[in-house]
Amino acid sequence: MRLIFQLEELGVHLRALPKATEARHELPMEERAALEAETLIKLSLLKELSARKNGQRYRLMEHLTKLVGLLGLVGQCVSDKYFDHKTSSQQLVNRTTGE
Repeated sequence: MRLIFQLEELGVHLRALPKATEARHELPMEERAALEAETLIKLSLLKELSARKNGQRYRLMEHLTKLVGLLGLVGQCVSDKYFDHKTSSQQLVNRTTGE
């Protein structure tokens, strides 16, 4: 599937997540990062991305590096906001000696 489609769908899913009761009329960080990633790709010019300098596509690498960072930020924000990392682990199997 196309990258644009995936980024648009990510935005749809992020907007569907429960919001905090405090409305500050600004996008949550995860939505901002996803929107920035989507915009980065939509505003990219193929001619610039495919241009080579010394055999390297530096502009493409810059875009991909930024995209990876933004998507990592989305994941980190969602994880921090919606998953509880404070609970202790629980043993799921009861191991008794001799069995």
